[in-house]
Amino acid sequence: VTSSGEIKCIQWNNTVRRDDTGRPLGTLSSGIDITQRIEVLNQLTASREQYMTLFNQFESLLHGISEPLLIIDRDRNIAWANHAARQDEFLSDPIARGRLCASTSLCRQLCEQGCVVSACFRENRELQHNHYHPSGRSLKIRVFPASSEDGRPQSVIVMAQDITEVLKVRTEMARASQLASVGEL
Repeated sequence: VTSSGEIKCIQWNNTVRRDDTGRPLGTLSSGIDITQRIEVLNQLTASREQYMTLFNQFESLLHGISEPLLIIDRDRNIAWANHAARQDEFLSDPIARGRLCASTSLCRQLCEQGCVVSACFRENRELQHNHYHPSGRSLKIRVFPASSEDGRPQSVIVMAQDITEVLKVRTEMARASQLASVGEL
């Protein structure tokens, strides 16, 4: 405590001074005021806790999305995948963090016409691809870059949206419109 009543944190270092026979002669002590360091450490700890809370909230939000969502790093490894990507039977094999993107069935299917992930890294822009699976399901795949401060993509986000029902409805509406036109003749 200082003369003004301010509390300071001091880091003390003590060394025992000894004579030639090893008997203690006295101590040598020094102290360093680490009050500011402790305050900064407390602020960093609070900031980290806030960041982790926000991170967990966003991760929960992303896991709640019912469509597959992946983040692929520059080395083409899966950096993250939501629950839908890990459980979707269309993907037919497990999506795991650290796994090479090209080793998954989704990426192999996407790469049949050229790797859309590599193209996104190269072109640094959003790309879209419709994929029609032999099972009858159709996916709209959106791939877009997540860039760093220098503008270069550090990762790519892949979103897969099942558009099977939308396409069926559009086809039925077009057919109904054609039938209505024929009926007017």
